[in-house]
Amino acid sequence: SYYKPSADFYGSLNKFMAYRINGSYENSESFRDVVKNERIYINPSLLFNVSNKTQITLQGDYLSADWTPDFGTGAIGKEIAEVSRNSYFGTLWSNGQTKSTSASALVNHDFNKNWKLNFNSSFQSYDRQSFGTERIQPNDEKNESIIGDNNRALGKNKNLEQIFGDQLSLQGCFKTGSIKHQFFTGVDWENSLATAYTFTFSEKVISINNDGKYVSNYYDMINLFSFDPATQRNDIPTNVTNTRIVTTDTNRFGIYAQDLISFTEKIKLLAGIRWSWQESQADTNDLVKNTITEGAKKLDNAFSPKVGLVYQPTKDMSVFASYSNSFTPNTGTTVDLQPIKPSIIDQYEAGIKNDFWKGLLSTNITVYQITNSNLAQTAEFRADGTTPNTDTSIKTLSGETKSKGVEIDVTARPIEGLNIIAGYSYNDMRYSKTTGANGSFIEGDRLVRTPANTANLSFFYTLQSGVLKGISFGAIGNYIGDRLGGWNDTYDSTKPNGINDRDIPLEGYTTIDASVGYNWKKFSILCKLSNITNELNYTVHENYSINPIAPRQIMTSLKYKF
Repeated sequence: SYYKPSADFYGSLNKFMAYRINGSYENSESFRDVVKNERIYINPSLLFNVSNKTQITLQGDYLSADWTPDFGTGAIGKEIAEVSRNSYFGTLWSNGQTKSTSASALVNHDFNKNWKLNFNSSFQSYDRQSFGTERIQPNDEKNESIIGDNNRALGKNKNLEQIFGDQLSLQGCFKTGSIKHQFFTGVDWENSLATAYTFTFSEKVISINNDGKYVSNYYDMINLFSFDPATQRNDIPTNVTNTRIVTTDTNRFGIYAQDLISFTEKIKLLAGIRWSWQESQADTNDLVKNTITEGAKKLDNAFSPKVGLVYQPTKDMSVFASYSNSFTPNTGTTVDLQPIKPSIIDQYEAGIKNDFWKGLLSTNITVYQITNSNLAQTAEFRADGTTPNTDTSIKTLSGETKSKGVEIDVTARPIEGLNIIAGYSYNDMRYSKTTGANGSFIEGDRLVRTPANTANLSFFYTLQSGVLKGISFGAIGNYIGDRLGGWNDTYDSTKPNGINDRDIPLEGYTTIDASVGYNWKKFSILCKLSNITNELNYTVHENYSINPIAPRQIMTSLKYKF
């Protein structure tokens, strides 16, 4: 039950102006019971030819989406609960809304054929909120009478953000003797105002765990194996209180320059540097105590260099190596409602690209190492260390991570109308430095949700002649290797081996999709059958949100161009 009409209109109004308006409406259900989505999107733009050297582009977009929060199924210890693929364990009234708008003005001016000036000014607004029952974490006690019991916790989130940005850049080409330069420099500024709301609930029930009794905001208790949606509690709680509002004001500024230097047709050097500055402050409005606390301003700045070398021994072969350093802002706040510090990322790459038989076969092999000085992740708990955190804007810096890997891509066009694409990636991403204190992640552990091996293979062929000319068909195979879900293990001195073992091992899987299409005059039709083998596997997010992948399904699209 997936319906999505869309339209794209474009053309000239006169010799100085052109327009484009595209938009879509989506109304879709899911293989998951109750889950649905409704979206409206529109994207208008105007192009003004002020002169033969100056263009102005105005554009904006608007998105409104109503969706059902779906945290999937749960895990019994380290095993995913064996329940129906379509079973939905949230309340029937759980809902979420997302609204976003943006507007921008881009000015391009050509001084001459070698030098160009660009200026872009933009505004973005984002509003996301949800209300319903939260992630499924069933009881994993050995007592069969309570295994699968799940106290459904309530969660309500609301996050707003407004971003203003400006960017001015200059690019040009020139020579110093026989050496060619492609120069690029500019400045950018951004202001972000993010607002996060905290809610509490008067719904309180007594729960029992291994430590005894405690009071929490559970809505009710269900059992995954005997759950009946028709008899579940279904009233919407009204005693929900907004207790705190945190506003984070962030200003960022950067200045950068780079030069692509062609010493010869075979040897090229890219060198660049950027200086980034960031100031952020989080203010807290405690609506219970009726107090406003002004947070301390946090200042960060860094120089970020990059350098790359390309050697082309022949016109069909390129060998390259590069290093880049980036100052990466992290949005959100800590559990103590302070701005999250930026991360510094170092990236090394080297590889070789080659074309064979005049482009009939192309290969690309890249090796890399990426080090993140401090990875920002959604915090598992609130500031008290026990209340599960359901707000993705509250984060923690979990430690240094290092990714090492190789990527291989092959593209072939052996005959006219046939395209074959294959790829393989190996990525080893682990924690390389943590504090070692209780609750911190374990050095050397592979990060959850990062499979070591992924691969893909696809082909598409369009008949070039005969009565069936215009018919195309193809297939895509995707492989996702073994990985870990849930949360990474942590140091815990209270455990027998000093480690809190809590990740969930997941086996690899392969999905195969096939498609067939036909173009006739101004009409085209495409039919796609996905997950042909009806493979069952899971995506396990933070906080043990466990969502099954989509089963076998078919989708058809029809297009008319006038």
